[in-house]
Amino acid sequence: MLKKALFLLVIVSSITAQSQKFEISGKLLDSITQEPLEGATVFTETLKDSTLISYTITDADGVFNVSGKSSKEKINLLISFVGYDPVKKLISLPQSEYPLELKPIEMSQRVESLSDVLIEGRVPPIRIKQDTLEYNAASFKTKEGATIEDLLRELPGVEIDEDGTIKVNGIEVNRILVGGKEFFSGDGSIATKNLLKDMVDKIQVVDTRSDSQVFRGEKASGDSKTVNIKLDKDKNKGVFGRVAAGGGSDERFEFAGLANYFNDDLRLSVLSGGNNINTSGFTFGELREIFNTNSYTTYNGGISIGGRRIGGGNGIVNSKITGANYADDLGENLEVSSDYFYSASNNYYRNVSSSENIRPDGNYFSENSYNNTGNQDKHEINSRIKATIDSSWMIDARPRFSYDKNFTRGSRTSESREENGELRNTSNSNNYGLTETTNFVNSLNINRRFNQSFLTFGINNNISNSDFESNNQSEFIFYNSDQENIYRDQITRGGSKNNNSRASVNFRSPIIEKLLFYGISYNYSANLQDSENLVFDLDEESNSYTNLNEDQSTSFDNHTITHKPALNISYQGETFNFSIDARYSFADLESTDRIRDFSFENDFNAFEGSARFNYSISKTSSLRLNYNLSNQIPSIYSLTPYRNISNPLNIVEGNPDLDLTNRHNVRLSYNGNNMDKQLYFNASINGDYTVDPVQSQTTIADDLSRFTTFSNINDEYGLSASVWMNKNFKLDSINRLGVNLNISARHNKNYRFTDETLYSASTQNYRIGPSVNLSNQSLRLQLSYSMNLQVAEYDLETIADQRIYRNSLNFSGFIKFLKNFEWNNDFRYSTNPQVDEDRFDAHIFFWNSSISYKFLKNDFGLLTLKAYDILNENTNVYQFSGADSITSYESTALTQYFMLSFSYRFDTFHKNRKSQPGRVRHYRINTL
Repeated sequence: MLKKALFLLVIVSSITAQSQKFEISGKLLDSITQEPLEGATVFTETLKDSTLISYTITDADGVFNVSGKSSKEKINLLISFVGYDPVKKLISLPQSEYPLELKPIEMSQRVESLSDVLIEGRVPPIRIKQDTLEYNAASFKTKEGATIEDLLRELPGVEIDEDGTIKVNGIEVNRILVGGKEFFSGDGSIATKNLLKDMVDKIQVVDTRSDSQVFRGEKASGDSKTVNIKLDKDKNKGVFGRVAAGGGSDERFEFAGLANYFNDDLRLSVLSGGNNINTSGFTFGELREIFNTNSYTTYNGGISIGGRRIGGGNGIVNSKITGANYADDLGENLEVSSDYFYSASNNYYRNVSSSENIRPDGNYFSENSYNNTGNQDKHEINSRIKATIDSSWMIDARPRFSYDKNFTRGSRTSESREENGELRNTSNSNNYGLTETTNFVNSLNINRRFNQSFLTFGINNNISNSDFESNNQSEFIFYNSDQENIYRDQITRGGSKNNNSRASVNFRSPIIEKLLFYGISYNYSANLQDSENLVFDLDEESNSYTNLNEDQSTSFDNHTITHKPALNISYQGETFNFSIDARYSFADLESTDRIRDFSFENDFNAFEGSARFNYSISKTSSLRLNYNLSNQIPSIYSLTPYRNISNPLNIVEGNPDLDLTNRHNVRLSYNGNNMDKQLYFNASINGDYTVDPVQSQTTIADDLSRFTTFSNINDEYGLSASVWMNKNFKLDSINRLGVNLNISARHNKNYRFTDETLYSASTQNYRIGPSVNLSNQSLRLQLSYSMNLQVAEYDLETIADQRIYRNSLNFSGFIKFLKNFEWNNDFRYSTNPQVDEDRFDAHIFFWNSSISYKFLKNDFGLLTLKAYDILNENTNVYQFSGADSITSYESTALTQYFMLSFSYRFDTFHKNRKSQPGRVRHYRINTL
């Protein structure tokens, strides 16, 4: 692969050398007002086949500067702007590389008329439409049969992390829509990994807003993006999908199927999948999905649907899933959708850890191992009904129901030693348990418009019930201690009933029409929890579990009621907007321990608030400043004065006198790009200060058993900064070189109270991650490096400051050859030099490879031979330095296997998969 890559690089270099650089500048004006036009798309194309060469966006003064390379003497310059007739100009490139400056270009406002002469016009590769950044899918070349995820990787300013996170201009995408609607309950990965690029017309990117915010015309309140996949009208009708199956060594297998019927607004989809190779539970086995970063870390094997994990578990996972989705518009004002999922999984997981535990008068060491197997079955139904009654009403209801049955069996061992190696305690336990849980969630939002005012009413309810039974056999041995050894053989039976309800009402009205608004709101929440865990010891005479152990049993009734009135003022200008919230929280908490006949009450009242400022410097850059003051009520676990002795080595008791925790957070971010230079940049600074955080207060006995309670001791703070940059180089009309850089740093100051000694732990985390990639329709090569440094500093003499390095070098890519063959590779070298190399493997060479062959009609068949962990060195090792310990981990990792798989794609609308440089639309066009 390396020789072929070098050969292609030589070819690319020779082609690039023959291309001539050019630079064209000019200014756009409104033909009537002579005002400059900001945000217009200016792009260049070849004359022969209209292949895109380069593009840019005009700035606030209407000025553009578009540059690129071309071996031709003449090219087309095209200009597109929403609401104006497009402009087309033939450019004769000068022989020298001096910039070509054009006279000011006037654009005429579009007047739709039947008498207009219609001429074919080109669709621009990128267009800015108010707050929407729009990419024309056909303008970006990808390999044949590419998915939407492949398309996203080629879009300027778009980055997909190795864990699948999508970012646009450095901002994370948290919502993916298909045709403006959720697909499979909002799980965007099903759409991006399985829908094909040649189905797509546009990719649209906007700031994420809730449906209620969209209805009220509010600006986005967070720093995240939504991607909308707009399908081609001709591809939004018909049947399409894919099926796949594979088998390999060590009894490894995978199968998957997805079938869709689309008819404009009507969508029907069914899917089924399964594997034991730790993929997401539904995949067609592409190398990137199987061999991503998580391949050598503990991986869940489930599937994420709308932020909810279905199936999966730690370690080696055998998972299966079946699902169906229905969505339709019943008339112009009613949208309905529903889906059902059944998932099943079983897993095996083993974890071994070694820790140095911090103690003021001398540290001690512990070793732990854990083995677990589990089985899970889950049914889930999700529905949505959205009704829009003219422009005055919007009603959105989302009910959801799930049933979960989970069985686990595990064993655990541990030992603790003094610094001199003297053994102090050991433990050994075996357990199994069965848990059944039902959960019903419903949310209802009603929005009412009164001219320019809005009233919103919301109800959310979450009712869950669970029952469980578990058996535990354990022993705790103490050495050179007055503590007696503890032997247990117990069954625990119990369950919980939770009813969490929220209701809110919000009124918003203009002070200055369409500019300045005020809002009044009230939020009510009630969290009601009834839980019972009854522990029964084995009666040796009757050989049955009948002796209730009251010291270990619990029966709690917990209620938390919160009232939160709020005021808001917001301003929504063209270039500047802000929103300021002021809230006051009244929270009442009651807890009753029915076994010990004890109860307590606490009131937590405090001010909350937030402020958000956003300044649009231009169409392509913005500055944001956010401030938030939030409060956190201590958990029932940390408040209840019940002494939990379920683990004699770590006894925990709550503190009902804990205070409320206040957290201040400030974030400043800048986002900008230069489309002519193909440079995209994002930077942010973040600070948080926590008042009265709940911190552990631990006493360590001579036998190294721990007693922990909680208190509010010292304030804590954290500072962080990050920089993201992406630069693209268009080597010619085919080849693109991309350079990415991620840099981040964070500093935290935390406190711990151990053996009546207060000490601080300051941690700094630094990361630098450069990468470079070369791509065209037949090749994509990427080289990336990641360096992570963690520095921990303690104000105790018993422990030295720590410096933990983690490094990773990765080379990945694919090369197409002999027309229908494709070779994929992913090679990674990672190192954790600080781990104990006598016990853990600190250096990992991880190599995966696959070769695939397309055949059958339209190349719809795909035969793939995959090799996972070719060097058979995969492992999962990690070291972490915390405020009270330094720990090295090693856990179960998937190891070497080989697999042969076959997949078949089908559709009823397939005509031609070859990407065109731009779709044709008809406009009245000005030719200069």
